[in-house]
Amino acid sequence: MAERRHPVKEEIAEAFKELLADKIVTDITVSDVVKKAGVARASFYRNFSSTNDVLEYIQNRIAADLRDNVIPVITSDNERQWRAFLFRYIYFMEDNYQKIKESKTTNASLILYKITNIAGGIAKTMHFQDINEKYSTTARFGAINSVIIHWFDDGNKEPPEEIVDYIMSFIFNIK
Repeated sequence: MAERRHPVKEEIAEAFKELLADKIVTDITVSDVVKKAGVARASFYRNFSSTNDVLEYIQNRIAADLRDNVIPVITSDNERQWRAFLFRYIYFMEDNYQKIKESKTTNASLILYKITNIAGGIAKTMHFQDINEKYSTTARFGAINSVIIHWFDDGNKEPPEEIVDYIMSFIFNIK
């Protein structure tokens, strides 16, 4: 038997994400997921109660990453933290953007809507000093996403270092 690269729960989540390219989220079945992940049905049910549970797990992981790793950097002016974050974000997007882009439009809309709601909940728990602090986080994140997505859509012609330098040239001016 082949050794697993990731825990079963992660294998199931990855298989579910891959299935999003071919099926609308509501059409993905437990059978589809276990076949794609190469796990037993019992393994699925030891980790999740339904395919909706898998989707929620994926969304919660993204939200936790946003809360724990993205928000603290986006709200800071620490150049070193920013550079490290930007490289991590570029490599994260490199691993995930194509899957999101290939997803059925319905899936992408549903997933982004739910993640936006989760992120909105996180933002409501934050205490901002003034209007600049409140909206600069959104503006910075929007600018980063726009540049990186455009770069991916354009075929990654420039090296990641050049994109990070470009973003760093303006990011602290967004107040």
